[in-house]
Amino acid sequence: NPETWTLSMKQIKDKSERWASEIMERPIEFTFCLCGLYETGEAWVPHHSDTVPTLDDVVLGISFGGTRILEWNEYSITIKADTNTSEVYKSLLEKEDQETNRFLLEEGDVYMFDGYSQMTSTHSIPSLRNFGCRSRISLTFRSGL
Repeated sequence: NPETWTLSMKQIKDKSERWASEIMERPIEFTFCLCGLYETGEAWVPHHSDTVPTLDDVVLGISFGGTRILEWNEYSITIKADTNTSEVYKSLLEKEDQETNRFLLEEGDVYMFDGYSQMTSTHSIPSLRNFGCRSRISLTFRSGL
């Protein structure tokens, strides 16, 4: 169930909105935050495309704690019917070449993407079970929800 913003979360949200608004060159208001805990390097999230209400909605993630990898697969085709679903055309993905990029997410790193990118890409946090990673907290702010 959704909770009201605590003072600390409101401060992080406000700063994130200012930063996102500056980058996107338009006002951004985050209405939701998903808080994720990755207790060990074994914790992972498979490749997926985020659900956002519209192409213009924004997802902004902040990483706290242990270093992890964000893996981003970019496809040359549209991979789902609409932004407002996370369901992708799996049969197309199996046949389609993709460009994979990997980014280190270190303490305090921020990443951002919009609905347009979610129509042509998937992302994941792969398992690093053999690397003895510290725990990590992920705050993922979203507009439009």
